[in-house]
Amino acid sequence: MGFAGYSQEIKLKKGKVIIDKEVRFDFENRSSRELIMRPLNTPSEELLSIIWNNNGTSDSEDDFLQIVFARQQVKLESARLKDEWSVRLLKMMINDVVLQLDGSINDKKLQAFFLKYD
Repeated sequence: MGFAGYSQEIKLKKGKVIIDKEVRFDFENRSSRELIMRPLNTPSEELLSIIWNNNGTSDSEDDFLQIVFARQQVKLESARLKDEWSVRLLKMMINDVVLQLDGSINDKKLQAFFLKYD
């Protein structure tokens, strides 16, 4: 699975997030609806979780996406992003300078991202 655009090409492969052909993060699919991303080789620390929530119904009108930033202890819930794939979401966060390639999160850009997609 991958997405190319601007200068980054992002792929999720064998538990690794590969950006521009360089392994940057680890990831785990906890289920078909939840992806956990971690700093490289740091299994006990979570950077973020992406959770697709269908509210247990077949009606897609009430579906939403949650992005949980563990270190910052903040959560975005967005119906606008519910149809985005994980690679596309990571790309959006990198392009909006929320997620840095070293694993840090820009708190000011995170707030702007929340306002943009909430």
